[in-house]
Amino acid sequence: MPAVARILSRYDRERLEGFVAIAIDLMDLMDGDPDLEDDDPAGGNVEDERQMAEGEDYYRLPPRYGIDQTKGPINEIEAYRQHRRDMGCLG
Repeated sequence: MPAVARILSRYDRERLEGFVAIAIDLMDLMDGDPDLEDDDPAGGNVEDERQMAEGEDYYRLPPRYGIDQTKGPINEIEAYRQHRRDMGCLG
């Protein structure tokens, strides 16, 4: 077991959490807090996929139902595909 792990294993979780919090604060003082930098002002993880604004993730096509409405909308696949196109996921 490396020396640091051997030393830290002597402490309970609460004390380790305190140590980690202090260590992170010290690193942030050294070179800034990356969580506060404005590299993604709208939020979300834009490197992974295109995202719509929060709360606006909806299907543009309204659902159409057949006689038996318990079976769900009959245009579900069409609405989903349009939604994906709106998000820029389909060509």
